Amino acid sequence: MNWKLIIPLSFIGVLVGMAGVFVISARFEALLATPLFLGCGWVIGRYAARRHFLHGFITGIISTFWTTGVRALMSAQYLQHHPKDATQFAKMAAESGGSVVQVMILLGLVMSLFSGVMVGSFALVANKFVRVLGGER
Repeated sequence: MNWKLIIPLSFIGVLVGMAGVFVISARFEALLATPLFLGCGWVIGRYAARRHFLHGFITGIISTFWTTGVRALMSAQYLQHHPKDATQFAKMAAESGGSVVQVMILLGLVMSLFSGVMVGSFALVANKFVRVLGGER
């Protein structure tokens, strides 16, 4: 595993988390994350020597960990800027007997698997393009 590639790329999750807390609505977070994940997939497909999907999968999971961590640490600000999400989280927390932050973390764990598959798939496809285009690693 190329951790010198995975860890820096995963810090994109901090940017997405901060943007989600202070700048953009939850609806547009996916629009922000998708091109960033495409870029991560391209970098992994180009520079990882092998196991492209696994590199992307781990990058996506760690990236979403950072995003969820930022949201959890700044939950008051996040919930203030996202009233619809706050209502939904409160409803889920009441049904489960947990707190709103616990619900946010649980949903983040589920989303990390989706993000991992997405970045891993992008990396796998990007590697195929790099090989077809004759790109060197």
